[in-house]
Amino acid sequence: MVFCYVGHHDDAYNWANRRRIEVHSVTGAAQLVEFEEVIRERIKYIERNVQFPPIFANEDDELLLSLGVPQAWLQTVKQVDTDGFLRIADNLPEEAFEALSKLADGERPKSETMVHEPSAQYQIDIDNKITVDPFDHPDARRRFWTATDEQALRQALDYPWSQWAVFLHPTQRDAVERNYGGPARVSGGAGTGKTVVALHRAVFLARKFPSANILLTTYSRPLVVSLESGLNMLAGATGDVRRRIHVEHLHKFAHDLASEADGFSFAPVQPKELDAYIDTAMAGNADIGVSKNFLRSEFDAVVDYWGVNDLATYQQVDRSGRGTPISSDRRAAVWPVFESVRAQMRGENRMTWADLADAGKRVLETRRRYPFDHVVADEAQDFGPREIRFLMSLAPQGEFSHFFTGDSSQRIYRYPFPWHREGVDLRGRGSTLVLNYRTTKQVNKFSTDVLGKADMGRDDEFESAEAVSLMTGPAPLVERCETPDQESRKLADWLRDLVQQDVKPDQIAVFARNSNLLEERVAPAFETLGIPANVIGKDDFTRTGAIHVGTLHSAKGLEFRAVAIVGCENDIIPHASALASAYSDADKAMIEARERQLFFVGCTRPREILRISHCGEPTKFLSPT
Repeated sequence: MVFCYVGHHDDAYNWANRRRIEVHSVTGAAQLVEFEEVIRERIKYIERNVQFPPIFANEDDELLLSLGVPQAWLQTVKQVDTDGFLRIADNLPEEAFEALSKLADGERPKSETMVHEPSAQYQIDIDNKITVDPFDHPDARRRFWTATDEQALRQALDYPWSQWAVFLHPTQRDAVERNYGGPARVSGGAGTGKTVVALHRAVFLARKFPSANILLTTYSRPLVVSLESGLNMLAGATGDVRRRIHVEHLHKFAHDLASEADGFSFAPVQPKELDAYIDTAMAGNADIGVSKNFLRSEFDAVVDYWGVNDLATYQQVDRSGRGTPISSDRRAAVWPVFESVRAQMRGENRMTWADLADAGKRVLETRRRYPFDHVVADEAQDFGPREIRFLMSLAPQGEFSHFFTGDSSQRIYRYPFPWHREGVDLRGRGSTLVLNYRTTKQVNKFSTDVLGKADMGRDDEFESAEAVSLMTGPAPLVERCETPDQESRKLADWLRDLVQQDVKPDQIAVFARNSNLLEERVAPAFETLGIPANVIGKDDFTRTGAIHVGTLHSAKGLEFRAVAIVGCENDIIPHASALASAYSDADKAMIEARERQLFFVGCTRPREILRISHCGEPTKFLSPT
């Protein structure tokens, strides 16, 4: 029994009425191809909208066919421009779209054939020749699932969503199993499965190297819980493979290491404390000629970011992206302030999180041995240079040693920097995921519009590919409320309706820009709802029967079936106090871009249903840019 599409009765029949199953004449894979009349109608639409030179016009038919392009779409593929290519993405088999995307980016196939090696499943045709089962072809397994018996079917249909969520799609398998020849990275837009790839990479390494210890880590605390849950589904909660994969928040592991040093204790410096330290330092250095906002920003983005501890290093440190450059004399004038801040922090036993990474690294240097054989790091775009140095010190460099996943469009904590300056050259060793398996087309387009032309700067490690969604769903809802009380009541009604429509509470999340909004607008909604709230990062993330609640920062790396974001006003997103701290136009632009990307992260968390609400003027991020 072969499954091609699962949906409601009418949707399934409408879907089937437009397609047929074919075996591709070159690749041998079973494909779903629309009927000729549907194709011709689509082609006419594409031809009317082509405005720029075709991108595949000079490619041989044989090459395009070897990439999996159906014969019926061959001439259209050779006629479309870039926009037209994206418009036919849904009509092409996934393997063809992926290969054509690489071709458009200048990545030529290694040979003029992309036909896969025969699989173990084969059959004998009437001429006594061995042929590959077209439904067992690696490309066919992207779109067909074959049930060998009724028991297998029942088991698949009974799987909870959490188990489907860690399913590795064939398009991601190459990224998981490839030998990159050294430290490597996987990039991809929201929903392309980077976290799933990270999970499978850890399991793959544990199975490939039976005596190896693997660290699976990330920047986000809530994501650690999700990673552990997914890992238990993939490898089992017990057993040798699971035992050798250690899932840990990076700074927690750094703290555990640093605690081995005599007299070590860690208390993270709080923003208000840092402001007070700067005030005190400025009082003792009155003639420096710069603002407090500049000093605070310079400490965060330069001094602490790079771990600068003396004037000589500060004179040479890279300040690219910081706006107006400052002279050597000005650097010498302001350095006593930073020196004083550091002294005050030491006096009150305060450290930054980046300081903690350095402390862990120093302990490793005294040990002179590595705690792990391999490191897999998810959401790596939010690691700074000091965290990267620490990560690289956790395992010896080798062919499979360090594996990073990330997306620069979702960078909300750190600034971009070239990793090769820290001795980590990932150029030429990576993969880019372009298919969005998580969110619907409607949610994906809405989120992409929110992101607009925001640019926090790009490094040479992580790309932000435009992801193509494969699913459809309802359009996101943007709802205006007159008062916070009304917003709470409408939120409660929306949540109640979802549960009545059989959306499980633990597949729903509510986010806000900060904890004050959660108290003001979200907490009242739960007072009448009769459903418990699970605070992300505080309560048990894995419990069922509760709706998840958290700030936009806590949403990082998570996914749900339905998501609401409250308090989306223009003085909250972007946050007015964050913008007020900017010392220059360039600094303000950087802060605003980060706020936009934070909102983008929240908007990309739902698979199907997104609701945005606001009181008064909505955030400008909802307007086209």
